[in-house]
Amino acid sequence: MMRDLDSGLNLIVLEVLLIGFVLMLLVVVSQEPHQLPAPVAPVAVSTPAPKVEQLPNKSAPPPEEAPPPAQPVVDSVRLARDTLLTQLVMELEAAGLKVEPQPNFGVLYLPNLLHFDRGQKSLRRDQRKRLVALVNTLERILPCYVASAYAATPCQESPSEIPLSGVYITGQSRFVGQDEPNFSANWSLALGRALATFKFLVNENPKLHALKGADGQALIRVGGMAASYDDTAQARRVELRFVMAHPQPKTDNDAQ
Repeated sequence: MMRDLDSGLNLIVLEVLLIGFVLMLLVVVSQEPHQLPAPVAPVAVSTPAPKVEQLPNKSAPPPEEAPPPAQPVVDSVRLARDTLLTQLVMELEAAGLKVEPQPNFGVLYLPNLLHFDRGQKSLRRDQRKRLVALVNTLERILPCYVASAYAATPCQESPSEIPLSGVYITGQSRFVGQDEPNFSANWSLALGRALATFKFLVNENPKLHALKGADGQALIRVGGMAASYDDTAQARRVELRFVMAHPQPKTDNDAQ
Protein backbone atom coordinates (compact mmCIF):
# COMPACT_ATOMS: atom_id res chain seq x y z
CA MET A 1 0.00 0.00 0.00
CA MET A 2 2.90 2.32 0.68
CA ARG A 3 4.34 1.42 -2.70
CA ASP A 4 1.16 2.48 -4.50
CA LEU A 5 1.13 5.80 -2.67
CA ASP A 6 4.72 6.55 -3.67
CA SER A 7 3.97 5.75 -7.29
CA GLY A 8 1.01 8.16 -7.27
CA LEU A 9 3.06 10.98 -5.83
CA ASN A 10 5.81 10.46 -8.39
CA LEU A 11 3.29 10.66 -11.19
CA ILE A 12 1.83 13.93 -9.83
CA VAL A 13 5.30 15.46 -9.54
CA LEU A 14 6.10 14.46 -13.07
CA GLU A 15 2.93 16.06 -14.39
CA VAL A 16 3.67 19.28 -12.50
CA LEU A 17 7.19 19.42 -13.97
CA LEU A 18 5.83 18.86 -17.46
CA ILE A 19 3.27 21.62 -17.10
CA GLY A 20 5.93 24.01 -15.82
CA PHE A 21 8.21 23.24 -18.73
CA VAL A 22 5.41 23.98 -21.20
CA LEU A 23 4.63 27.27 -19.50
CA MET A 24 8.28 28.34 -19.60
CA LEU A 25 8.44 27.48 -23.30
CA LEU A 26 5.36 29.60 -24.01
CA VAL A 27 6.86 32.57 -22.13
CA VAL A 28 10.09 32.39 -24.13
CA VAL A 29 8.29 32.22 -27.44
CA SER A 30 6.05 35.19 -26.61
CA GLN A 31 9.06 37.40 -25.77
CA GLU A 32 10.79 36.88 -29.17
CA PRO A 33 10.04 39.57 -31.90
CA HIS A 34 7.73 38.48 -34.70
CA GLN A 35 9.55 38.50 -38.01
CA LEU A 36 7.30 39.35 -40.93
CA PRO A 37 8.17 38.13 -44.38
CA ALA A 38 10.17 40.64 -46.45
CA PRO A 39 8.08 42.51 -49.04
CA VAL A 40 8.50 41.39 -52.56
CA ALA A 41 10.00 44.10 -54.79
CA PRO A 42 7.82 44.91 -57.84
CA VAL A 43 9.12 43.62 -61.10
CA ALA A 44 9.25 46.29 -63.84
CA VAL A 45 7.58 45.06 -67.00
CA SER A 46 8.71 46.87 -70.13
CA THR A 47 5.88 47.66 -72.54
CA PRO A 48 6.90 48.28 -76.16
CA ALA A 49 5.97 51.78 -77.45
CA PRO A 50 3.20 51.82 -80.08
CA LYS A 51 4.44 52.11 -83.63
CA VAL A 52 3.40 55.39 -85.24
CA GLU A 53 3.06 55.25 -89.00
CA GLN A 54 4.29 58.35 -90.83
CA LEU A 55 1.60 59.74 -93.13
CA PRO A 56 2.61 61.38 -96.40
CA ASN A 57 2.95 65.15 -96.09
CA LYS A 58 0.11 66.38 -98.26
CA SER A 59 -1.18 69.88 -97.73
CA ALA A 60 -4.97 70.19 -97.76
CA PRO A 61 -6.36 71.93 -100.86
CA PRO A 62 -7.59 75.47 -100.25
CA PRO A 63 -11.35 75.77 -99.79
CA GLU A 64 -13.24 76.67 -102.93
CA GLU A 65 -14.57 80.18 -103.03
CA ALA A 66 -18.33 80.43 -103.04
CA PRO A 67 -19.69 81.80 -106.32
CA PRO A 68 -21.07 85.33 -106.12
CA PRO A 69 -24.84 85.48 -105.63
CA ALA A 70 -26.76 85.67 -108.87
CA GLN A 71 -28.19 89.05 -109.58
CA PRO A 72 -31.99 89.01 -109.40
CA VAL A 73 -33.61 89.14 -112.82
CA VAL A 74 -36.01 91.90 -111.78
CA ASP A 75 -33.13 94.15 -110.69
CA SER A 76 -31.23 93.69 -113.97
CA VAL A 77 -34.35 94.45 -116.02
CA ARG A 78 -35.08 97.55 -113.94
CA LEU A 79 -31.47 98.72 -114.28
CA ALA A 80 -31.57 98.36 -118.07
CA ARG A 81 -34.84 100.28 -118.30
CA ASP A 82 -33.63 103.06 -116.00
CA THR A 83 -30.48 103.40 -118.10
CA LEU A 84 -32.57 103.71 -121.26
CA LEU A 85 -34.83 106.36 -119.74
CA THR A 86 -31.85 108.34 -118.49
CA GLN A 87 -30.29 108.39 -121.95
CA LEU A 88 -33.55 109.49 -123.57
CA VAL A 89 -34.15 112.26 -121.04
CA MET A 90 -30.62 113.65 -121.42
CA GLU A 91 -30.80 113.82 -125.22
CA LEU A 92 -34.34 115.19 -125.36
CA GLU A 93 -33.58 117.90 -122.81
CA ALA A 94 -30.41 118.75 -124.73
CA ALA A 95 -32.66 119.23 -127.78
CA GLY A 96 -34.77 121.72 -125.81
CA LEU A 97 -37.73 119.47 -125.01
CA LYS A 98 -39.35 119.23 -121.58
CA VAL A 99 -39.56 115.64 -120.37
CA GLU A 100 -41.40 114.07 -117.44
CA PRO A 101 -40.12 110.53 -116.82
CA GLN A 102 -41.91 108.01 -114.64
CA PRO A 103 -39.17 105.42 -113.93
CA ASN A 104 -41.42 103.11 -111.88
CA PHE A 105 -43.58 102.56 -114.96
CA GLY A 106 -41.01 102.99 -117.73
CA VAL A 107 -42.92 105.98 -119.09
CA LEU A 108 -41.81 109.17 -120.82
CA TYR A 109 -44.21 112.08 -121.24
CA LEU A 110 -43.46 115.29 -123.13
CA PRO A 111 -46.01 117.70 -121.61
CA ASN A 112 -45.44 120.62 -124.02
CA LEU A 113 -45.48 118.39 -127.08
CA LEU A 114 -47.62 115.26 -126.84
CA HIS A 115 -50.89 116.73 -125.65
CA PHE A 116 -54.01 117.43 -127.72
CA ASP A 117 -56.84 119.88 -127.81
CA ARG A 118 -60.18 118.74 -126.49
CA GLY A 119 -61.92 116.36 -128.88
CA GLN A 120 -58.92 116.37 -131.27
CA LYS A 121 -56.70 113.48 -132.36
CA SER A 122 -54.57 115.12 -135.04
CA LEU A 123 -51.11 116.62 -134.56
CA ARG A 124 -50.79 120.34 -135.02
CA ARG A 125 -48.14 121.79 -137.30
CA ASP A 126 -46.03 123.08 -134.41
CA GLN A 127 -46.12 119.62 -132.84
CA ARG A 128 -44.84 118.01 -136.01
CA LYS A 129 -41.85 120.34 -136.19
CA ARG A 130 -40.79 119.68 -132.63
CA LEU A 131 -41.38 115.94 -132.83
CA VAL A 132 -38.42 115.65 -135.24
CA ALA A 133 -36.08 115.86 -132.23
CA LEU A 134 -37.86 112.86 -130.68
CA VAL A 135 -37.52 110.91 -133.93
CA ASN A 136 -33.77 111.56 -134.13
CA THR A 137 -33.25 110.61 -130.48
CA LEU A 138 -35.13 107.33 -130.85
CA GLU A 139 -33.16 106.48 -133.99
CA ARG A 140 -29.84 106.86 -132.14
CA ILE A 141 -30.71 105.07 -128.91
CA LEU A 142 -33.23 102.32 -129.66
CA PRO A 143 -30.88 100.15 -131.83
CA CYS A 144 -28.79 99.56 -128.67
CA TYR A 145 -31.81 97.96 -127.00
CA VAL A 146 -32.84 95.47 -129.68
CA ALA A 147 -31.17 92.26 -130.82
CA SER A 148 -28.55 92.88 -133.51
CA ALA A 149 -30.55 90.79 -135.98
CA TYR A 150 -33.53 93.14 -135.50
CA ALA A 151 -31.63 96.43 -135.63
CA ALA A 152 -32.11 98.46 -138.78
CA THR A 153 -29.00 100.44 -137.91
CA PRO A 154 -26.06 99.28 -135.74
CA CYS A 155 -25.72 100.42 -132.14
CA GLN A 156 -23.22 103.28 -131.85
CA GLU A 157 -22.47 102.49 -128.19
CA SER A 158 -22.41 99.39 -125.97
CA PRO A 159 -25.56 97.33 -126.63
CA SER A 160 -27.77 96.44 -123.69
CA GLU A 161 -27.73 92.83 -122.49
CA ILE A 162 -31.48 93.05 -121.93
CA PRO A 163 -33.45 94.07 -125.03
CA LEU A 164 -36.73 95.86 -125.34
CA SER A 165 -39.89 93.88 -125.75
CA GLY A 166 -41.82 96.85 -127.09
CA VAL A 167 -42.22 100.63 -127.13
CA TYR A 168 -45.89 101.44 -126.69
CA ILE A 169 -47.18 104.77 -127.95
CA THR A 170 -50.17 105.10 -125.65
CA GLY A 171 -52.88 107.67 -126.21
CA GLN A 172 -55.18 108.82 -123.41
CA SER A 173 -58.45 110.61 -123.02
CA ARG A 174 -60.79 111.63 -120.23
CA PHE A 175 -62.45 108.80 -118.38
CA VAL A 176 -66.19 108.34 -118.86
CA GLY A 177 -68.45 105.59 -117.60
CA GLN A 178 -69.51 102.74 -119.82
CA ASP A 179 -73.13 103.94 -119.80
CA GLU A 180 -72.24 107.51 -120.78
CA PRO A 181 -72.75 108.70 -124.37
CA ASN A 182 -69.07 109.58 -124.90
CA PHE A 183 -67.70 106.19 -123.79
CA SER A 184 -66.87 104.87 -127.27
CA ALA A 185 -65.87 108.30 -128.52
CA ASN A 186 -63.29 108.79 -125.77
CA TRP A 187 -61.72 105.40 -126.42
CA SER A 188 -61.54 106.26 -130.12
CA LEU A 189 -59.92 109.59 -129.28
CA ALA A 190 -57.26 107.87 -127.11
CA LEU A 191 -56.39 105.36 -129.81
CA GLY A 192 -56.55 108.00 -132.58
CA ARG A 193 -54.02 110.22 -130.78
CA ALA A 194 -51.62 107.27 -130.44
CA LEU A 195 -52.04 106.37 -134.11
CA ALA A 196 -51.39 109.94 -135.24
CA THR A 197 -48.13 110.02 -133.24
CA PHE A 198 -47.07 106.59 -134.48
CA LYS A 199 -47.68 107.47 -138.14
CA PHE A 200 -45.63 110.63 -137.86
CA LEU A 201 -42.66 108.84 -136.24
CA VAL A 202 -42.43 105.99 -138.75
CA ASN A 203 -43.14 108.23 -141.77
CA GLU A 204 -40.46 110.66 -140.65
CA ASN A 205 -37.96 107.82 -140.22
CA PRO A 206 -38.92 104.39 -141.64
CA LYS A 207 -35.96 102.79 -139.80
CA LEU A 208 -37.97 103.04 -136.59
CA HIS A 209 -40.69 100.90 -138.12
CA ALA A 210 -38.10 98.28 -139.10
CA LEU A 211 -36.95 97.76 -135.50
CA LYS A 212 -38.26 94.63 -133.82
CA GLY A 213 -38.72 93.65 -130.21
CA ALA A 214 -37.42 90.56 -128.44
CA ASP A 215 -40.38 88.54 -129.71
CA GLY A 216 -39.56 89.35 -133.34
CA GLN A 217 -42.59 91.63 -133.76
CA ALA A 218 -42.54 95.35 -134.51
CA LEU A 219 -40.82 97.22 -131.68
CA ILE A 220 -43.00 100.35 -131.81
CA ARG A 221 -46.61 99.54 -130.98
CA VAL A 222 -49.83 101.45 -130.39
CA GLY A 223 -52.29 101.46 -127.50
CA GLY A 224 -55.01 103.64 -126.07
CA MET A 225 -56.95 103.99 -122.85
CA ALA A 226 -59.67 106.26 -121.52
CA ALA A 227 -58.31 106.24 -118.02
CA SER A 228 -57.82 109.84 -116.83
CA TYR A 229 -60.41 111.29 -114.47
CA ASP A 230 -59.89 114.96 -115.25
CA ASP A 231 -60.40 117.14 -118.30
CA THR A 232 -57.06 118.89 -118.35
CA ALA A 233 -54.50 118.78 -121.16
CA GLN A 234 -52.70 115.94 -119.34
CA ALA A 235 -55.80 113.80 -119.71
CA ARG A 236 -55.59 114.25 -123.49
CA ARG A 237 -52.04 113.16 -124.07
CA VAL A 238 -49.73 110.57 -125.59
CA GLU A 239 -46.93 108.94 -123.63
CA LEU A 240 -44.18 106.49 -124.52
CA ARG A 241 -44.05 103.31 -122.43
CA PHE A 242 -40.88 101.18 -122.62
CA VAL A 243 -41.21 97.49 -121.75
CA MET A 244 -38.07 95.37 -121.34
CA ALA A 245 -37.90 91.66 -122.12
CA HIS A 246 -37.16 89.28 -119.26
CA PRO A 247 -34.08 87.16 -119.96
CA GLN A 248 -34.60 83.41 -120.24
CA PRO A 249 -32.92 81.31 -117.52
CA LYS A 250 -29.73 79.60 -118.67
CA THR A 251 -29.71 75.83 -118.98
CA ASP A 252 -26.84 73.33 -118.69
CA ASN A 253 -26.63 73.17 -122.49
CA ASP A 254 -26.16 76.93 -122.63
CA ALA A 255 -23.27 76.66 -120.15
CA GLN A 256 -21.50 74.09 -122.36
